[in-house]
Amino acid sequence: MAAVAFLIAAALVTADTLLWLHAERRLDQGLKDVLVAARAAGWDVAAQAGTRGGWPLRATLTLMRPHLRGHPAGLPTTVTWVGEELAIGLSPLHPDRLSLMPRGTQALAVETPGAPAAAVRFWGSEIALHVARHMPDAKGAATLDARALHLAVAGPVAATGPDDVATLAGLSGRVSWNLSATRADTALGISLDGRGLSLPPSIPWVPDRVIGTAAIRVAFTGPARRDAVSAERKTDSWDAGAWAAGGGRLLIQELSAGWGNGNGASLSGTASPTADGALDGRFTLMLSGADRTIERMSRENRIEPGTAMAARAVLGLIQRARDSGEADRGGTAPVPAGARPAADDKMFLPLTLRDGMLRLGQIPLARVPLPALR
Repeated sequence: MAAVAFLIAAALVTADTLLWLHAERRLDQGLKDVLVAARAAGWDVAAQAGTRGGWPLRATLTLMRPHLRGHPAGLPTTVTWVGEELAIGLSPLHPDRLSLMPRGTQALAVETPGAPAAAVRFWGSEIALHVARHMPDAKGAATLDARALHLAVAGPVAATGPDDVATLAGLSGRVSWNLSATRADTALGISLDGRGLSLPPSIPWVPDRVIGTAAIRVAFTGPARRDAVSAERKTDSWDAGAWAAGGGRLLIQELSAGWGNGNGASLSGTASPTADGALDGRFTLMLSGADRTIERMSRENRIEPGTAMAARAVLGLIQRARDSGEADRGGTAPVPAGARPAADDKMFLPLTLRDGMLRLGQIPLARVPLPALR
């Protein structure tokens, strides 16, 4: 009986080892395909020699000091990523899915001409990006899962130093692309959900230090240009200039955050590229519990008393305009037409983006740095 058990165990170990070795070979080929596709699209990719492992559950290859640099979607924006380690895994149970798992501290920098550079360092207990081993020529998707994510912001966002750390309990998302999309199709879709975001004191003007939930849902509709960049492998590059010239649109289905007891904000709307490569759009900003948020920010000295007073005055004007019906008529009301609060403590504000300036009616709010879509 013991001999039979030993033979069964030996057979299982042998079978698992063969599957693992097969997964290692598929992993090598999958990594080669991804590197060829990235370099063909103009990205600079490098890494130091790594180590193999993962038996018996999955085949893994850990690369040291991975480096990625390039221009996404044909934009003048330069994205640079440098990490301590990158583990690439392939499970025998999912032979067509590569898992990219950054380990240790990662550094990400984004540089756009005419805009302040942004840089962030991040690390987490678990970060995994799952992509197809055989990247399709024109259509595909990637999913993201992260836990206990830490972000150390450096640059103009941080007010008191380069290492002000925000934490995020969980982040999940999906990116899909269809580079053979027509004018009415979605060429690029992004969906992200975050929970438990704790912000450091150095970041000003936040409604709460703890954002319970946050979501991003955006879609780029319209055509994208197909590029054959290699005789060895044909790949596609989503080109922002081609998208703009082809009548593309940016659909913001949801940019939202929730904090406190029922307080939150959500933005939705549509933007289109202009002839000079800028973006013009119309949006609706929904605020819930705005008066309570202003009161708390003022009490905690996160906004100046004068700013709090001005914000309360604007809310009062919108309230009176709704009560008198002037906002609905869009006539002589001292607030933008369409600005109105709802009965359930929600307020809807119309925003416009034109010539790089975000406005509430005729009131300029902030300049939005955007790369030229040419």
